[in-house]
Amino acid sequence: MDKIISLLNRTKLVTYRANTIFLEKEKRGENFNIFEILKLRQDETKLHTPFLAELLSPNGSHGLKELFLRAFIEKFLNNIYFDYKSASVKSEFNIGYKSEECTKGGRIDIFISDEQGNAIIIENKIYACDQQNQLLRYYNYAKDEKLNAYLFYLTLDGCLPHKKSTGNKDIAYECISYRKDILGWLDRCVELSACFPIVRETIRQYITNLKMLLNIMDTDSLNEIVKVTTSKENIEATLDIISNQWNIMTQIRKNFVLSLEEIAGRNNLMFGYDEGICFLEKECYIWFYNPKLSDKWGIYIGADKHNASNGVFYGISQLEYGKPRINKKQLAEIDSFWNEQEQTSDFPFGWAYLRGENGQGNWWNWSDIDSLKDMSNGKMGDYIENEIIKPVLSNRLLQKIDKLTKK
Repeated sequence: MDKIISLLNRTKLVTYRANTIFLEKEKRGENFNIFEILKLRQDETKLHTPFLAELLSPNGSHGLKELFLRAFIEKFLNNIYFDYKSASVKSEFNIGYKSEECTKGGRIDIFISDEQGNAIIIENKIYACDQQNQLLRYYNYAKDEKLNAYLFYLTLDGCLPHKKSTGNKDIAYECISYRKDILGWLDRCVELSACFPIVRETIRQYITNLKMLLNIMDTDSLNEIVKVTTSKENIEATLDIISNQWNIMTQIRKNFVLSLEEIAGRNNLMFGYDEGICFLEKECYIWFYNPKLSDKWGIYIGADKHNASNGVFYGISQLEYGKPRINKKQLAEIDSFWNEQEQTSDFPFGWAYLRGENGQGNWWNWSDIDSLKDMSNGKMGDYIENEIIKPVLSNRLLQKIDKLTKK
């Protein structure tokens, strides 16, 4: 135990230094990030997909023609033959209406093709969930068009797609990550644009944005962390921490759930929870309620499942399981409050995934390191109080639905 405490103290010191370096850079304006200022840091469709597509395009406004695309193909496709002169890059490429069985159609995030029948298809996932047969539809499109296609599944950390995205079919694709792969390619793009200062600095800002998104330390601090944790005197303690990471993550979730009781009290609400939610068990929830406002309905936060495409969501639902206390006629009289998912008899005001600030985060995933950090630093709790609980109370939603269902 003493070794673990010593290790934690040493890594805490490195983290403190890293934060100090960050603040010093901030004073010098080195952390200036136009993407953060414009609230685009996490936006997949408005920033990440169009930015990558523009860099990859030989006709892009960067003026470096096919240099960035060539670097991408050299890195990820072992420099395969590609006709750069005829290369075309499209973002949100429409491949037709989705078929009834959902095996064809949709929009490809980034579609790169040449006149020789070669194609590169990139499905870009920042925090969005996998769609039904999504990769399968793109694979089928390439097959129907007789393209020599390479399919990439791009995520922050290189995770595998959910089986529903491939339709449980054995299709060829490659997983790549922003953390390991795209950052390396972008560093190469900086080198290639050395004599184009506006392009070079814009790519550098995008790299800074990604590192903030991925919570990546400056290189020196990261190297120091690795050195400390893998040194001869600390390696045993480090491995002990790694081997107990599930228990540590579970305790972080427990601490967070218990902290919500204080939020409930501040808002004159009672509080309950299924302990299984701390262990990521299925069909477990947290609920807030006040019998004086409604004896049937409460604010729920929880998950039916915890996987790559289904996680923690919130909405107003009934306090007791069983037959829903609302019928179709009553449901038609209610305006949706959370527009992400449709209204149902169980969630008559609609429901939404717990995403986080600006609706772009991944708080729906309670195994994610960023989510665990925001549980611990208070960000997630503040969001639940200010963006979920208080709007429900100020709009008197519990009273409205209680009155409606008592008709």
